[in-house]
Amino acid sequence: MASLSKHWSRIAVTLIPLVFALLHASGVMRLGVLDRLDAIIYDARLRATMPNTLDDRIVIVDIDEKSLGEIGQWPWPRNRLAEMVDDLFVRQKAALVGFDVVFAEPDESSGLKRLRQLAQGEMKDQPGFADKVNQLQGTLDYDSAFAKALQNRLVVLGYYFTSDRGGRTSGLLPEPVMPREAMHGRPIKFTSWNGFGLPTFSPTASWMSRKMSGRNFTLPGL
Repeated sequence: MASLSKHWSRIAVTLIPLVFALLHASGVMRLGVLDRLDAIIYDARLRATMPNTLDDRIVIVDIDEKSLGEIGQWPWPRNRLAEMVDDLFVRQKAALVGFDVVFAEPDESSGLKRLRQLAQGEMKDQPGFADKVNQLQGTLDYDSAFAKALQNRLVVLGYYFTSDRGGRTSGLLPEPVMPREAMHGRPIKFTSWNGFGLPTFSPTASWMSRKMSGRNFTLPGL
């Protein structure tokens, strides 16, 4: 016992980090330091095991400083993104395009919304003004232009789930890849959310399906 008491400080120094590591691994107490260390180890393992080759089938279209200098500040008007999508599929022969962007709000940069307000308000008595706004709608509805460019093409858009906004939802959810029934009886740990943010476009974006507001969503946890 005296020998154990003599070495107690050394035992404590060994056990304390072990206890914290077990609490972190079990999810009881998350430690940012261990998360960063785990990320560093993962990156090192990935670099050590990857084949050191590039897959020429995958191309990243980067929004870099050169792009911002030539085209303008982000976010770009969605009619410009529609042109980019057309170019990728038609001229560049892309098989699939993925956006690492969440288009969670309508694009009103064309001024079409304000023109409609004028046509219904202070300019409604001006001859031909409302007709002219209607004529311009096809070219100034940037969301519709972007939606049409995505239709019938293999395009993946970004979206997110959340539980920190009071269950608020934005946009339209696509159909689930797997039905709920396919998960029954499987030992899978699920994570739940009650809100989400997805691309918001005009009704012409028929490639998005039904609205899912007021529901809870579950996905397998990692």
